[in-house]
Amino acid sequence: MQVQILSFRLGNTMYCPYSTLFSYLMITEHKSIVVSKGIPYMNHWFGLVHKRTRAGHNGKHIMCPHCEDKKRVYHFSWTAIKCLNCDTWVDKYDYLVDYLDTWRSPR
Repeated sequence: MQVQILSFRLGNTMYCPYSTLFSYLMITEHKSIVVSKGIPYMNHWFGLVHKRTRAGHNGKHIMCPHCEDKKRVYHFSWTAIKCLNCDTWVDKYDYLVDYLDTWRSPR
């Protein structure tokens, strides 16, 4: 599949509108690794929502694949949600869920 992105050139610099570029590109995984006192540990690990994803009693953090805004949800009985930050409708299976946010270590 070829994606054609509208852009324009001004001098030697290529410009592309933010909404045009990021409407085609979506994040599929996001990890944050922190090193503390020489020991690396994973701070965040977001992966795609799948059909067996459950929120649990404390809920789960989800991340918008367009703007990386994080919100907490308490159930996954929806098909799409409009992101409050970027005003984009995103399908449930395109959102990213925090895999490290469990009942043993709620955030």
